[in-house]
Amino acid sequence: MKYKLQYIEAVNRSDKLDLVHKGKVLPLKAKPIKDQKLRAYYDASYYLLAQLGCQDTGKLVRNCANIHYNLYKFLTDQKLPCQITIGEFHRQGRMYAKYATTDELIEEMKSPNYGEQIDLHTWLTLPDGSAMDWTILPDMLALDGRLLPSLGECCIHVEANEHDPEHYYVPQLVGASYLENIGAVHPF
Repeated sequence: MKYKLQYIEAVNRSDKLDLVHKGKVLPLKAKPIKDQKLRAYYDASYYLLAQLGCQDTGKLVRNCANIHYNLYKFLTDQKLPCQITIGEFHRQGRMYAKYATTDELIEEMKSPNYGEQIDLHTWLTLPDGSAMDWTILPDMLALDGRLLPSLGECCIHVEANEHDPEHYYVPQLVGASYLENIGAVHPF
């Protein structure tokens, strides 16, 4: 299934759970983001992450919720609309890690277990339905025992119309309020 359709399903699911209101969720546009605008997202994200000391890209590993939550807050303040998206990343045709199912995510929301980490992945969805992820590459490299890239090399951008059956994202929920409700994030 195409990412945009899965994203819309995640928006509808999140709306039913009162995590977001459909009228306030980032509407997806048919046209791809222009290179200059995409560069603005990248530059603003890089700026914030550098300010947070993430030149040591080890700080990005296993920290996707905090990183993307703070990027979401910063980018929207900079008039660069995006939506925090929660779901799965698939690598080599398989789920990259053992992620919580949608039902488990919902259960966690109803009864947060603040002391324990929930298995989820987050990234940003941009207005054209593309995905921007600053943490999955450092995660994969660290897991494989390889050297971590420089901060500028950590960003993965997957265009909305690009579908690689070997590497893809599956949105389950959208909205920063989910992460706030389960106590998974804190502003830097």
